Amino acid sequence: MMAALILTFTMGSIHAFSVLLTAIEQIYAASRAQAGLSYSIALVCLTATVLLGPRIYQLARPAQLAAAACLLASCGLIIAAFAPSLPLFWLGYGVIFGGANGIAYGFALLLAARAYPNRRGLAMGTATAAYALGAALFAPIFETLLINQSLQTCLITLAGTLIMAGAASFKLLSSSNLETSATTHINATLQNRHLAHLWLAYGLSVAAGLMAIGHAAGIMAAKLTNPDDAASTAFIGAIGIAVGNAIGGILAGALADRLKPNKLLASLTTIAAAAIAALIVTQNALAMLLALASIGFAYGAYIAAFPPVIANLAGIDRYPAIYGRIFTAWGTFGLLAPWLAGFTFDLTGNYQTALIIALTAALMATVLNLRLPAKLQ
Repeated sequence: MMAALILTFTMGSIHAFSVLLTAIEQIYAASRAQAGLSYSIALVCLTATVLLGPRIYQLARPAQLAAAACLLASCGLIIAAFAPSLPLFWLGYGVIFGGANGIAYGFALLLAARAYPNRRGLAMGTATAAYALGAALFAPIFETLLINQSLQTCLITLAGTLIMAGAASFKLLSSSNLETSATTHINATLQNRHLAHLWLAYGLSVAAGLMAIGHAAGIMAAKLTNPDDAASTAFIGAIGIAVGNAIGGILAGALADRLKPNKLLASLTTIAAAAIAALIVTQNALAMLLALASIGFAYGAYIAAFPPVIANLAGIDRYPAIYGRIFTAWGTFGLLAPWLAGFTFDLTGNYQTALIIALTAALMATVLNLRLPAKLQ
């Protein structure tokens, strides 16, 4: 379990991306949409490797797989650190770091589920919460390095941290007897009857969180009318949403073992909708921080509750294949939501249109979550 927490905590740094956004714009003379595409590409590649997880996990023993994922992520960050152009930055940060991130994240969730088969919700929720906590703690570190050093130093530091995480995970798993093999097939009836519903419910449910995570600092900066306030407090939005994300993950993981899935998941998207509505109408820094933290809480709780829900309904052996397919919704909306937020910002100079779209998605998700299937056969 400790190896799973190390992996998710360090890889969670990918979700502190909004702190890097302005630096990327300045270095590459990029628009907000172009800079934000770095994060979107990373999410798509992360999704692809989660989808391929059942096959990837069979390629090596757990210790070797964990070390390889961390080493690959470090190589991607080094490429991004020295990239002379934005497309090369997309390759290093988006494709390589994002892809390695997905391998480690999906693998860590499976490790947690195998380690505590009788308390999967709590174990998987804790691993997911560590992912969010990584974003919360790396955000101020990134901010400090950007102020005192450079984006290059920031990325190189993270690469070194991931190499150490890989070494620690390798040592912990070398003496472990945990197995991570799983079926790569899904019953066709299940696919026809339920996967489309689950896919859309999951995608719409996480859309607001993904948009806010990618642009949290930008949202606060755009809505604060005092330039000094914007400069000094915007990055706190990224920390707030990440802290809420971590708290939600721990709580929902435990509740997933006890509550009915449809009521739990629908209540979380309702919280997200209320927080987005508050964010639309307020210009108060504290109110915005609380709204972003609430969006982070709902998002973190949802993504923590969803894996154990699938594992409990479908069985742990079928979980990686089923979850991998549904998780493609996370990548699809991970591409669309941050990019759309950046695109509408470039058009209007604010995030109001993006927030209204996110509110609509959250309300639609609530309806779909209330109608989730009772079991997966």
